[in-house]
This record gives sequence, structure tokens and C-alpha cells, in this order.
Amino acid sequence: MLDGTLFLIVLGLVANLALRVAGDPAGLFGREAAEDLLVAPAMSVALVPYLCAVAWYSRRELENLRRRFRPLPVDRSSEPSSESRWWRRGRDAA
Repeated sequence: MLDGTLFLIVLGLVANLALRVAGDPAGLFGREAAEDLLVAPAMSVALVPYLCAVAWYSRRELENLRRRFRPLPVDRSSEPSSESRWWRRGRDAA
């Protein structure tokens, strides 16, 4: 899900950049215009490794929690049978 979200964000930013450049190609060569056009895609590319690291860390922590709280297998052979339970003795006898 994270990969798809990142892809859509980057795709939207690149499409926005392409449309703005196609609308005014000469405006791209000015310093302020180039900064305005390239800051968002550059920040997106810079944040992708950070987001991947956060996703990896989150998955690892979740797996550690699942491993710690995983239920233990139940050994039914050590449980007393219904005949030996004290609360059933009186009912069975009557």
C-alpha cells in the first residue's frame, strides 16, 4: 500500500511539472521558476528512502509485538477430565 501511495504522489508531481513546463518552457530557465518547479519533486525523491525506512521499522516492531503476544500451544492432555472435576461429582451422583 505504501508503494502505491508513493507512486501516486510522485506521478502527480511529475505530471504537474510536465504540464507547467509545457505551458511555459522559457519560464523554466529563470532561477525562481526552476526552484518552484523542482522543489516538490526533489523533496519527494529525498523522502522516499525515509518513508521506506519508517515502513520497515514499523513492520519489524509489529512483528516483535505479535511474536511476544503469540498464544502458546495448549496441551489438552494435562487437563482433568470432566469426571474428575469436583463441581460435576455431585451432579453426576444425583
